Amino acid sequence: MLVKLCQDGDQRAFEALFKQHRRPVLNIILRFNIDGESAQDLIQEVFIQVFKSIQGFKGESEFSTWLYRMTVNKCIDYLRKNKKDKNTLRIDEKFYQSEEGPVAGYNPEKEYEHKMIQRMILEAAGKVHIKSRKVFVLFSLGNLKIDKIAEILKIPVGTVKFRLFEARNQIRQILIGQGVQHVL
Repeated sequence: MLVKLCQDGDQRAFEALFKQHRRPVLNIILRFNIDGESAQDLIQEVFIQVFKSIQGFKGESEFSTWLYRMTVNKCIDYLRKNKKDKNTLRIDEKFYQSEEGPVAGYNPEKEYEHKMIQRMILEAAGKVHIKSRKVFVLFSLGNLKIDKIAEILKIPVGTVKFRLFEARNQIRQILIGQGVQHVL
């Protein structure tokens, strides 16, 4: 509905679309190790491209698939252009905290241990080849389903499964080398 209104030139619908999708787009950008200021610039670039291209959106996939594909492509272009270290992922403490806050039975020691394991996984994921890392990030951190990732990256489902398997194995080997057992 919002997409159709945007295609008809409704400015308020575009603002609503932006508000609805800004956070997921930001999360994808941050997972590609793009810093805060550049991440904000990329959000703007993504939504400028959405504004310019929305007439071409045919609805052959979900809008979010189209948007996430555009976001991933913008991130890759940014990394290539800026020659940032493509083998690291952003580790930002705010992404480990629940929006709801502590829950009943909250154990600070367990929480700290969980955060440390997450941090180690992210650091290890940063050493995985970019193609497998994209799949791992979208699946494990973006909470997207395999078929959705295949749509976003325009690759077969089997390739997504293989790259996810490959990423997990590489991460597992890195963590075992660091003395961490039973992860992933």
